[in-house]
Amino acid sequence: MAQISPEVADILRRATIKGTHLTLPPRLDRSEYLAVNAVIENLGGKWSRKDKAHVFASSDAFVALDEALDRGAFTDRKKELQYFPTPDALARRMAELANVSNGDCVLEPSAGQGSIVNALLFYTPRIVAVEIDPTNCLALATQRHIEPHCADFLDWAEEADGVEFDAVVMNPPFCKGQDIAHVYAAWRLLKTGGRLVAITSPGWQFRQDKLHTAFASWLKDLGAITTELEPGTFKESGTDVRTTLIVMKKDK
Repeated sequence: MAQISPEVADILRRATIKGTHLTLPPRLDRSEYLAVNAVIENLGGKWSRKDKAHVFASSDAFVALDEALDRGAFTDRKKELQYFPTPDALARRMAELANVSNGDCVLEPSAGQGSIVNALLFYTPRIVAVEIDPTNCLALATQRHIEPHCADFLDWAEEADGVEFDAVVMNPPFCKGQDIAHVYAAWRLLKTGGRLVAITSPGWQFRQDKLHTAFASWLKDLGAITTELEPGTFKESGTDVRTTLIVMKKDK
């Protein structure tokens, strides 16, 4: 958990809330604004120049804000939940690589606030989106044509008996091999003939432990196409982590 200082809490309590909009008190200095903005963004608020306010997907987010202020701390979603949104250009590239046809049912296992989902909607209106963060789930629930599930994907996949998808497009968390576990779980839910497009850590290309070498061998056996993405691809999302793009088709 990240702590909220008394000064930041006071500023947020003096903010004006109307509907889904939060307007901060005037004349904040830069350090105050950055500290306040960190809390707001972690709760799903985004600055709108047009509205001159931070806008949330739902007014329910203000309940979470009150709870955070009461306990003096908030969840750092980037560190604890590994939430780094997929840049729009990359999301569009992934959606195209999935070779989705209109009417196909597509799974996004770590949907965040819908970067990949929005790109997929250009090709098909049938999206199942799984997301662990309740704040992000609020944003997903406002979008049409999406079937949202607020859950840990690995738990959800275990219970999804008999469910299969025409394609899976995903940007899973990387920490402690979660990306590998998520890809394995998503592959099991993919129909024969479907495609899986995933962002992963490149660790499986050079690490020699059992988990990573087995994953590298598995990808090779399945004929996966892998591309190392340009450094800084996720810089706008708040990380310089190296990433690899994987595309694979589930043949018989």
